[in-house]
Amino acid sequence: MALPRFVEEKLKAYSYRARDILIIDALSTGAVYGPRVFEIFNKGKNATASDGVLLHVTRCFIRSRWAYWAFKQFRQNCPDNMDRQPAELYVGLTQTPSGSLVCERRSVTIPIYFSERLEKLNMERETRDRADAKLVAKIVLMRNKIYVSRCFPSQLRLIIFERDKYCCQVCLRNKETLLKLGRHLEVDHILPVIDGGKTTYSNGMTICNECNIAKHHTKGYLSGISRH
Repeated sequence: MALPRFVEEKLKAYSYRARDILIIDALSTGAVYGPRVFEIFNKGKNATASDGVLLHVTRCFIRSRWAYWAFKQFRQNCPDNMDRQPAELYVGLTQTPSGSLVCERRSVTIPIYFSERLEKLNMERETRDRADAKLVAKIVLMRNKIYVSRCFPSQLRLIIFERDKYCCQVCLRNKETLLKLGRHLEVDHILPVIDGGKTTYSNGMTICNECNIAKHHTKGYLSGISRH
């Protein structure tokens, strides 16, 4: 019976001398069975069931010894890889009185093999936080801005939808319920433009198209009554 395929593939990486040492070390772990193992290898297909058990144990020894040799080779190629070194961990961004953003970092000690990964993580987190800070500043600017057009810009509509939780402020139906009924959400002025209302964040409200039509029809009806 030959050695398992995974053992043969792993042993190809070693010289014949290293291979012999590997097998001898594996067999010497069970010194009592060592002499019989070579006999079993020579039997081939004539090996008995007990011989198969012994071979299985031997293969387990060889597998464990190969893991030890692989780790030893890894340590030889990078002897300082497990040593620890000081590094900087990104914590967050802090806004200075002048309005600029400054990175906050904390001193840590990490293994050398993790240094490249830590630098990549720091860069990803800093890029994400700067993008979020830029988005927040843009939202604040949009909230304070007065638009000339009567129509709400798409980005302003989005933050109004999020503020109102995608729910009509008149009938209190949410987005999912309205979609099932074939309706959709809109943004309308709380104080109409004709009455002096402005297109701003504070003067916008989430409303479904059905309630929006009903509101304008009701206003027109009441205006007609007031004229008479």
